[in-house]
Amino acid sequence: MKNIIPQFLFCKTSGLKLKFILFLILITSSLFSQTGGLPYPFQNFVAIKKQRLFHYPKGPLFQSRKHNIDFISDIPSDSITAALLFFKTDSMKSYREFSLTGNNGLFRFQYDPQLFPALSIEYFFMIQVGSDDFYAVPLNSKGELTPTKRFFIDPVLYYQQKMSADQ
Repeated sequence: MKNIIPQFLFCKTSGLKLKFILFLILITSSLFSQTGGLPYPFQNFVAIKKQRLFHYPKGPLFQSRKHNIDFISDIPSDSITAALLFFKTDSMKSYREFSLTGNNGLFRFQYDPQLFPALSIEYFFMIQVGSDDFYAVPLNSKGELTPTKRFFIDPVLYYQQKMSADQ
């Protein structure tokens, strides 16, 4: 009887130790395996380059309507050598380059479906500062350029689906 109690306590404490070790392994593996970079407490110890371009795609893109594609930058306009939009549609083989002019940090391209008919559009923005620095958007979690791909939808079907979903 005396031998059973210490063995029971040993099993109980070793189970707690095992749970604690598994918990630590789980936490450390989740912290360092994130695809979005290092988690918040560790970002202070790494030199992360400040994001200088921002793009937030607006709602749906409707077929046969003009659309503004915007991006914003906090780079002073006198420092910008070139602001460019690269886009292609599903019917194009390669990207087309358009030079943009900014107004208080806002750069806008107006897509006209009469000039470039398509079912989808793929695009990205780039700014050149001086002769050596380039900034682009959108970037994935690894810092690689990943063009945005958006599909044009029928506005009648979109609003019919939206109305049926609301009811």
